[in-house]
Amino acid sequence: MNVAYRHRSFFTATAGVMAALSGKAAAAQDIFVAAPPDVAGKRPQPEFDQKGFDLRGVKLLPKIDSGVRFDDNILSSGANVESDGVGFVSGELNLRYVRPKVAVQASLEADANRYFDFSEQNRNNYSASLAIGGIIRQSTNYFATAAIRDQEAARGTVENDLGFGSPLERKTVNLAAGVAHDFGGFGLRNETSFSKVDYGDVETQTGVISQDFRDRNTLSNSTTASVDLSERLSVLANGTVSSSDFVNEQSGPSRDSRSVSGGLGFAYNLTELLNSRLIVGYRKTNFTDDGFADFKGVSVSASVDWHPTALISVSVNTSQDILTSAFSQVEAVTLTRSSAVVDYEWLRNLIVTGSVGYARENFENLDATANRYEARLGGQYKLNRHLAVGVNGAYADRSLSSAAAPGQDFDRFTLTFRLSVLA
Repeated sequence: MNVAYRHRSFFTATAGVMAALSGKAAAAQDIFVAAPPDVAGKRPQPEFDQKGFDLRGVKLLPKIDSGVRFDDNILSSGANVESDGVGFVSGELNLRYVRPKVAVQASLEADANRYFDFSEQNRNNYSASLAIGGIIRQSTNYFATAAIRDQEAARGTVENDLGFGSPLERKTVNLAAGVAHDFGGFGLRNETSFSKVDYGDVETQTGVISQDFRDRNTLSNSTTASVDLSERLSVLANGTVSSSDFVNEQSGPSRDSRSVSGGLGFAYNLTELLNSRLIVGYRKTNFTDDGFADFKGVSVSASVDWHPTALISVSVNTSQDILTSAFSQVEAVTLTRSSAVVDYEWLRNLIVTGSVGYARENFENLDATANRYEARLGGQYKLNRHLAVGVNGAYADRSLSSAAAPGQDFDRFTLTFRLSVLA
């Protein structure tokens, strides 16, 4: 694999981290990577693309969204199903500074959600992020990111599967830094990350449910090595170590843990229009408190990006995370997620997006699982470079394997109408 290709692979990963922080994958990716030509949703369209403002080499890209969402199960509950409409408005400002060997992006976002009837569910969310990536020399790349968020933990997920009560506030701080080097047929990439999570309490009609037992700091380091077998095929080896330290020991037994994982796989690039990556391995988590049972299993990470025609883009991803639950009797949850997203450029200014997803929640100490299925279909129509309208429908279904699994079975449908104003 040539140096340019390896740089593209590294910067794609860098952009993915930035996207996770800023919430805008395409915007972050465009900074570092020239997307393959003529692919849906990414090709330049000057008459419809946001122009923004130039301020001494810094690009300012402001955006305001507003709209309404109809939700037939606002609590993601199987026992207390309530429907309502939600009016929302959000503001976003991206600042980008791009030079041949360095790129910087800063993002600020805020949104307000107001329910028509259930005003106790009203919520404001805020986030800010900063990311930098660059080339030290022709074969060495680096990145660093920082982000803070104050947001609601989405209902119906592992983070908030209570199915009742007030919105669950989650405050997070995320820091990450990494470097990659090409030794000529052998590549090495190392990344260190730190996260701090602080959950608020949930207010109910019968009292307050404390979530202090979930507050934690997590430090991890991951190294990936690649050996080129040909210009298009590389063998990958990955190892990751992480530690989770829970900061409110007084709320119960210590949940501190140490995790290790390792895996082997490959990266294959048939052309610039088809890229794939797969790593399969072994993971193990040990708790410092003997009262919690250690657990282990198979680890999987996979991705495929495919552009079968000039009008269609397909992305498939599988990943795993070890998370906490809103229920204190759960030691840890291994969450395995898979998704497929298809973008179809119906018209030059109309992108239709469909996706399906599956998540398996394995409650390690309860011998129980939950399965979650999702489907989305929507589109965005750009009237010009300053105005766009969109509509999106989403369906989610969660089912428990046994009575031992916490949370509730539920299904949920939402329909969202959105107006975007861009400078």
